[in-house]
Amino acid sequence: MLSDLGKTAIPFLENAWGGSLDALMQSRIEEIIHEIQFDDLKRELRVWVETGGMDLLRGAVLIARYQYPDLQEETVRKQLEAIRRDAWLEMNDNLTALEQIQVLNRIFFDIHGFSGNTQHYHAPQNSYINVALETKKGNPLMLSILYMEVANAAGVPVYGVNLPEHFVLCYKENADLSEGIKGNILFYIRSEEHTSELQSR
Repeated sequence: MLSDLGKTAIPFLENAWGGSLDALMQSRIEEIIHEIQFDDLKRELRVWVETGGMDLLRGAVLIARYQYPDLQEETVRKQLEAIRRDAWLEMNDNLTALEQIQVLNRIFFDIHGFSGNTQHYHAPQNSYINVALETKKGNPLMLSILYMEVANAAGVPVYGVNLPEHFVLCYKENADLSEGIKGNILFYIRSEEHTSELQSR
């Protein structure tokens, strides 16, 4: 079967699609391409999980590829770079934990304009990282992933906490998860609509 050839068959299938005037043939080619892309996505997700699944940005890109199969991880990382740079430039060693989060909030929510998509809260698009970066809107999970990526790049120890029916962030002291050091939670951060709410532990 053509689908067994994997992604290497896609350029040939696309050429065949463009060279055919048979609508039925074009429809079948589209089905085969989608099948190949979906199988490849499932394989990449399995690898991501089996290798620890710690890179949430990578995981978010893979989820977005369900709808946008040609999405490149490097493209997403470049889009995040401007936000990361703005946050990094505002940070210094004299800021308290709360002041660091206040800086991040201003950069993320005020300057770059991210907010919750309250009008279409349950729309699947809210879960696609490329759409969130383009529209500046997303669901709490997607906004949290983006916020955490920006925070970590700026040297701010913000981590995800998976609660029942909620995904929130926390600020940790002396944490180094790569070394198995969990650290101490100073407060939680929950992004909703246009604000980030701080909750003391």
